[in-house]
Amino acid sequence: MEAESNLSKEEVVSKIFELYEECKKFPEWNIIIDNILTAIGDENVIEFFVSVGDIFLSQQLREVVNKGIF
Repeated sequence: MEAESNLSKEEVVSKIFELYEECKKFPEWNIIIDNILTAIGDENVIEFFVSVGDIFLSQQLREVVNKGIF
């Protein structure tokens, strides 16, 4: 991790977008999420993934509302 602390601003921005794109896939994973989260066992990791899922589901709901579908 220490080597990553020397990243340029452009590299950091690029990594942020890469992580964002990967996290966007989270709600689309065809898994029983409760089983996975239970298996993780780390409360911080569980909270992170639940939060990520909530963020993207909220964005999807906002898109549907803005389109007048819901």
